[in-house]
Amino acid sequence: MAETTATTLAAVEFHGATLVTTLVDGVPHVALKTVCEAIGLNWDGQRQRLARDPVLSSVAVMTTATGGDGKTYEMTSLPLKLLNGWLFGVDANRVAPEVRDRLIEYQRECYDVLADYWQKGSATNPRGAAASLMIGQSTGLPTTQLVALQAQGWKIIDRLKAETVRELRADLYQQLVRIYSDMAMTAPPLDAIGQEAPDAAAEVVEFWTVFKALERLGHPVNHSRNPELVALKLDQVATLAQQEGLDVAPAKTLKRLLRASRSPRFVDVKSINSAHAGVTVHCWVFRAQEGGAA
Repeated sequence: MAETTATTLAAVEFHGATLVTTLVDGVPHVALKTVCEAIGLNWDGQRQRLARDPVLSSVAVMTTATGGDGKTYEMTSLPLKLLNGWLFGVDANRVAPEVRDRLIEYQRECYDVLADYWQKGSATNPRGAAASLMIGQSTGLPTTQLVALQAQGWKIIDRLKAETVRELRADLYQQLVRIYSDMAMTAPPLDAIGQEAPDAAAEVVEFWTVFKALERLGHPVNHSRNPELVALKLDQVATLAQQEGLDVAPAKTLKRLLRASRSPRFVDVKSINSAHAGVTVHCWVFRAQEGGAA
């Protein structure tokens, strides 16, 4: 794959999605990752497909462009004229459900076009020449701003792929929806970007319910000096719970399940200086909110 630098940008529409193209030697190129995200395709899989294709890989280039935030972004790009052919070869079963029927209709039309070209000598787009290029009006935003928005969208999608906490995923997705809305695009569905953690085990839910009850009763069970963290001695929690007539799972079970706790999120098992006892105690540490250390 060739490497080049493109500083001239242009915004075009392709099948209803706004794309930022870069001009390489005067030829419009489009960043494929942008298209993949717009239709719910896995970018890593398409990057591998691109490398295997002798035609597409021979013309793909790595372009760099400066976004509105002043940062430089590197993108795998194809000449815009080959984008229709690339889309024709996409497995419709791998795209987002809301665009699947539209893609199948497009691919069916491609078969007709190829048949007309080779059997009749020409093919005509009934929607006209402008429609055949699929280039329409831009969003009205400066193209450098579009580049910056797309880069922000990619970063959020990468974070969503790694994040498993339901509440945090919801917050990130709302940010993504706003960015896509600014680009006059529809964000891929949340369930197509990573996975949230399964619901906590009943024993974990029970444990945190007991912890909150002990705190309300005035028991100093949280040994952390950092208000953003929770540091607990499991044997102490079990003893106090028994005194108050509350039930928690056996220590062996809790030690297995609490490592998967997401809210509060498990951090580590380590020795800390107790905020109550004034000595070093061995605790299970959890992050009640982002930031801080025990």
